[in-house]
Amino acid sequence: MLKRISPSMIVALIALFFALTGGAYAASKYVITSTKQIKPSVLAQLKGRDGTNGVNGANGASGTNGSPGAAGANGANGANGANGATGATGAKGDTGATGAQGAAGATGATGATGAKGDTGATGAQGAGGATGATGAQGPMGPSGPQGVAGAPGAQGPQGVPGPSMTMHTYTLPDTTISPAAIPASDWHTDANGIALGDWTPTSWTTVGSADGYTYSVACGDAAAYAYSSDWSRPKYWTQARGKIQGNDIASESAGWASASASDQYQQVSHPGANPGDPPTYTYEYSGTSQWDTDWSGEIASSFSRTDGQVVKLWGHVKVTENACTVSDQKLYVWS
Repeated sequence: MLKRISPSMIVALIALFFALTGGAYAASKYVITSTKQIKPSVLAQLKGRDGTNGVNGANGASGTNGSPGAAGANGANGANGANGATGATGAKGDTGATGAQGAAGATGATGATGAKGDTGATGAQGAGGATGATGAQGPMGPSGPQGVAGAPGAQGPQGVPGPSMTMHTYTLPDTTISPAAIPASDWHTDANGIALGDWTPTSWTTVGSADGYTYSVACGDAAAYAYSSDWSRPKYWTQARGKIQGNDIASESAGWASASASDQYQQVSHPGANPGDPPTYTYEYSGTSQWDTDWSGEIASSFSRTDGQVVKLWGHVKVTENACTVSDQKLYVWS
């Protein structure tokens, strides 16, 4: 749409007209330099025709970007999208912690008798039963063939002195000694190292001397050599030995005695913790066996090879866990 020409444009065009065609005349007559010199009613009638559109001017340079506008208000929520496809199965999770034991279920009905099971393994040997009473003596069997001749026996005890000999009596002091550990070199064992219960002391304690004879004793702790097993466990084993020396006596042996105690155990079976579990076995204390020596009588009997004197020793011997005691000792010498 064409724009209307403003009044000032009309005045300018009139002025241009007069300048071109009647410039000289106008110069000698009257020059209009302002719209105020034209009567308003005439000025209102001065209207030019619309001119042709001018050529579009070249595009102006782009303006600088304006500053960002303020953030718009949040739009309304969109409609829910369609469900996605099912995802792939995830990896197996770690095993969960063991849950607390559930309450015991009610006892089920008795099931049918199962097939006979295989024979179980042989159980451990049971504890030995008590010794039964001695049975009645059986009838005498037939005579066997004569055996080979045996080796000569040990020398018998000295006979009673004859009437021509005089008896001399000597009292020896009471003596108590404590047991000392027996060295392995003094203890006798067999070829397999098993203790034989025999002991040859190398250390002696003198009890007393009389009429050229000396009586000595030894007291040893033999617990290290006592028999031990799951059934029998030693508590103590005390050994006592005696000897008489002097005047070329034929035998120096003057008796032996001992005291011992051991705890006895028996094997006890315990049911398995759960049905079907095998039983377990333990050895449990059942009692203590104890033998101590407390004896009086003839302790030794021998003679002198030199002059034929007869020597006898009588007295009281007591052996316990912690001591060997000889008392009321009488040495008799017949000469």
